[in-house]
Amino acid sequence: DTSVSSALVRLYGADGLSAVSAHVSGPGIVHRLDRPTTGVLLVAKTDEAHLALVAAWFQRRVKKTYLTLTERHPGDVDARRLKTPRASAGRVVARVDGKPALSDWRVVETFEADASAPCALVEVRPLTGRKHQIRKHMGLDRRAPLAGDPLYRNGQKSRVPACVEAALLFASSSETEKGSVGTHTARSKKKAKPGGALFLHSKSIELEHPITGEALKLEDPPPPAFEAVLEALRKMEK
Repeated sequence: DTSVSSALVRLYGADGLSAVSAHVSGPGIVHRLDRPTTGVLLVAKTDEAHLALVAAWFQRRVKKTYLTLTERHPGDVDARRLKTPRASAGRVVARVDGKPALSDWRVVETFEADASAPCALVEVRPLTGRKHQIRKHMGLDRRAPLAGDPLYRNGQKSRVPACVEAALLFASSSETEKGSVGTHTARSKKKAKPGGALFLHSKSIELEHPITGEALKLEDPPPPAFEAVLEALRKMEK
């Protein structure tokens, strides 16, 4: 079993983790990441810390930042509709599964050397925590789906540069630790589930320490496979 929950139990032991969510998401796990997502995940070792973290989460005192590679530029949809210059940042206010949802986005880099398959590196800060919120907001509202996302495309066909397609094919042909683009080491030759690869990375979480109140910023750089694709895209721009 290569699940996060099992790995945590092997590392800390069941008694070394909070039991608050043990029967729901697993011992110590404060929140979930979609299976294809890489990056920072909060884990609590005590029930006291866990409850404090959950309270901070629901009171929106936790700041989450993600990096994603999108097909197309998320500012293009408004530029076309309103005949205005393309915005490089904005906020999505669009319901997800009938519930209010907000996401701030900012374009970090654009990759448009291949005019038929433009991409953008986008930083997204979800202000609410709905399931698949970033994927839905980018793909359905901004018309800029995550590269290779098979679900939230608004009917658009996938068009990505060759280096991106190669990374997606690699991730889809080998079962990896997380089934993601970000995990480059194949664990077996079993074919992964369709849609098991996404360019979505939990870059950082900012919050107060649940016991001491100290300001914390937990960060994780994009995994090697993600960085390799970005470098390949940058070379195309030169």
